[in-house]
Amino acid sequence: GTTYWHLSHQLPGVITCPIHGLLLMESKENRQWSRSFRWILPDEPVLAEMGKATTDRSTLTTLQTISNSSVALYRLGINSQFDLSKVAQVYKKAFSNLGTSKKACVAAGDRFAEYCSMLEPFPPFSALPCDRQHAIGFISQMTRKPRGYCHPLKHLVLISWLFGRLELFLDAYK
Repeated sequence: GTTYWHLSHQLPGVITCPIHGLLLMESKENRQWSRSFRWILPDEPVLAEMGKATTDRSTLTTLQTISNSSVALYRLGINSQFDLSKVAQVYKKAFSNLGTSKKACVAAGDRFAEYCSMLEPFPPFSALPCDRQHAIGFISQMTRKPRGYCHPLKHLVLISWLFGRLELFLDAYK
């Protein structure tokens, strides 16, 4: 009968409850290390809306897809590692399935920018590309040979847009 924090709700990219599909709330309490033994239980007065509240079904579905993918990635465990060059090739092949003409690339950039615009109001996704030019740049970055570190949430957003679910990406990766 006591409320508690769920581990799955703490994962990066989890904005909706993976079980119920509801938008999560965020604690307004800043737990500083000087007060490390002060426990906080979930309670309405210490919680705030995470990002912009939405009733748009497609936005909630998109957030749920990314939340589920984040949990699925977590469940793969630390022992699973990806060859980033192979990941880029999987992305490249998925994009080629959308079409290779200039018109198809522009259309893909527009659709990806629109997808990112749905996510942009939510804090972990506020830096996503929301226009054609930046979306095409993002896609180009993700499909070329990796030159450094790229945050996993960038990958999860692209995977959720291209494949729908992490499991379908993993099938393509294998």
